[in-house]
Amino acid sequence: MPARLRAHPIAAADPTRAAQQVASAVLADAPRGRPLVLAVVRWGAHPGLHPSPWCLDGVVHAIEEAGLQAGAVQRGDRGATDPLAVQLATRRISPLDEDGPSVTVCLPGSRHGVRVPRALVGHSLCLVVPCVHHQRTSERGPSWRGPIGAGLVSLTSSWGASPTRSAVERAARCASEVFAHVSVVIDAGWWAFLSSREEASPLLLTPERMLGLRLASPITGSNAIDPRHADAWLGLQLGLPMRRRPAESPTVLGPAAHTPWPKLPRPALRGPNRAREGFAALWRPTEPSRSRRVALPPAVPGSLAHLWDEYRASQPATTEGRRGRPG
Repeated sequence: MPARLRAHPIAAADPTRAAQQVASAVLADAPRGRPLVLAVVRWGAHPGLHPSPWCLDGVVHAIEEAGLQAGAVQRGDRGATDPLAVQLATRRISPLDEDGPSVTVCLPGSRHGVRVPRALVGHSLCLVVPCVHHQRTSERGPSWRGPIGAGLVSLTSSWGASPTRSAVERAARCASEVFAHVSVVIDAGWWAFLSSREEASPLLLTPERMLGLRLASPITGSNAIDPRHADAWLGLQLGLPMRRRPAESPTVLGPAAHTPWPKLPRPALRGPNRAREGFAALWRPTEPSRSRRVALPPAVPGSLAHLWDEYRASQPATTEGRRGRPG
């Protein structure tokens, strides 16, 4: 039986509700006697590159309702004043100490172990990621690392997990060995594409939904989803150029299970050999007009745009750090 993925629409009138419902579902069988590691991945300051504040509020509310004791770790890009850290601190979720004693965890089928902070071993994990696909280049053309795979690799690379071609598989195996329960919440209010060569604001689509799933762990059993299959399924919904269709797709449940997904514009869909040129054209900053008007950055799309504007207006003026490179 295919593993299950939950999909809930984000309502602008109550944006935290979808994240709370999805997180409650995927944390339902997390052991209540074990602490929870809330791992938040942030690829930049632009909307779509980090979990939204309403996503984090909903996830934290689900954690509190479940009576779980949580501490936070962050991966990816951090600004000089990281708004995610500030938001979590206001909800009494403190950073976990990853600089203390560590233990070596041996991975099945590998001769090399990873050095994991002792403070994390045996906990449950809830990985919260933005819906971002990273473009990766190879001799066979562009390929994609989806939000779950990129989040797992970013989490485990600091423990010594090598960034090989099988990095996602190794990272997933590492998480299943380190944590008692592994769940993922994907904030797909927006979808973004990232390339290591581009620095412009990313192209955004508006799926406007929260997704939740469980990965392999000692507790999950048959409900686990292979992160590579889930990421490939996401790419298929968005119309990403794929070398091959996913071998297995999850069973999607929830009120947004059958809601149509936005698709990438046609210039990006003319075959794998032209994908890079198509995306580069979509990302290229607007050329100055003959009247010499200043080109404004692209507007944040979708029904959640006003929530983003309100959030940015409430933040102090700070200089954000540069965007982190894909893990």
